[in-house]
Amino acid sequence: WWGGTYSIVLTKAAFCHHKFFAQYTDELSKEVWMHVHNNRNCEDIAMQFMVSNTTGLPPIWVQGKYSDSGVLDFKGGISTGSSHYDKRSDCVTKFAEMFGGMPLIETSHVAVPMSGWAPMKTPPAIWEWFHAI
Repeated sequence: WWGGTYSIVLTKAAFCHHKFFAQYTDELSKEVWMHVHNNRNCEDIAMQFMVSNTTGLPPIWVQGKYSDSGVLDFKGGISTGSSHYDKRSDCVTKFAEMFGGMPLIETSHVAVPMSGWAPMKTPPAIWEWFHAI
């Protein structure tokens, strides 16, 4: 995201149609599943590869508030290790090979909340709400 584009939304901050969870469980290639299982890592990357490969579409980042307790997990969570970034980069490389190419699609689209939005300009005086224009 640092460059203004992204191709993955991590599953802990994502939502998708329930059919993709069934597809991940029932149809994900055994090779991908075993890589995730053996490394106990990269299930979120595998999910995004599968969804993008299936739909041909990029993810959509929905702007909002999310607190990640894993970021401040000083007890030794997998994301705190010094080799975490390298392992996840390796997953992207291996999944691209396993999927027969790179299905991830970059985008810069962001869905933002509509709070504070009104369909018309608020009039400066209350009488304008009732006055014929």
